Amino acid sequence: MQGQTLREQRIDNHVARFESTYFELIALLKQARSEVRYRASADWREITPSKYKLLAADTQTGGAAFRLAIYEFRYLLRQTKIVDRDSIGRLYTVKVHNRHESTFGPYFRLIYTILRTIRDDDTLSRSQKIKYGNLLRSQLTSFEIALAAFNAMMPEANDLDQLLTEFRMLKYLPNGRTRRLLQGIYKDIAFEGRDDRRFVVSEFLIASAVIFGTGAGAVLGLLAVIAFGLAAGGPTAVVLVLIGASLGSSYALDPKRNELR
Repeated sequence: MQGQTLREQRIDNHVARFESTYFELIALLKQARSEVRYRASADWREITPSKYKLLAADTQTGGAAFRLAIYEFRYLLRQTKIVDRDSIGRLYTVKVHNRHESTFGPYFRLIYTILRTIRDDDTLSRSQKIKYGNLLRSQLTSFEIALAAFNAMMPEANDLDQLLTEFRMLKYLPNGRTRRLLQGIYKDIAFEGRDDRRFVVSEFLIASAVIFGTGAGAVLGLLAVIAFGLAAGGPTAVVLVLIGASLGSSYALDPKRNELR
């Protein structure tokens, strides 16, 4: 019991340290977002639709910068008619990344760092990883997520596309041209969410099977313990054996040791 308590304390301490680092990274991400700058190209400013004229007239910062970048990049995609991943990655590199790397680069590197920090943690449970991933997703606008999906197509982005897929970051992209384009490139699970109904039902069935099996085993074990105790030394032996069996069962059924991952 003392060893189990120490293990739980170590896990709790680790989670506390992780959360401290995690929320520091979230704060840095918000700061990096406020420092993002984007100015539409001269070509697009000349032909931009009237509803975007005011937005495209000046250099935009923060959330407006992501909105302007997506509007222009969608226009470029329509003009070039490219739909394959490599071509989109090259277009993004030339038209967005190379022109605004000094502000977009740190922002997307922070997103990569946060997702990788969650994924690579060996102590966090699966449900905790889902929670922290969903919390990050809730901090981002659809423009930021869409631009991150295009950014991930560059060779320099490493495995950012895999992280976006694993943490289902594209789940809440609104229906439209951008989502349809990305659905042709990213796997379906990137848009489904890790906590959807199918996932919950599947885990429920697995957990039910485990609980049923454990319950049946416990009943049989209890009968065996009572029979052994009576044969070995009467009521006192029964009590002692039951205490030992209970301690062993509580250790074996510790949720932190046996959590479904």
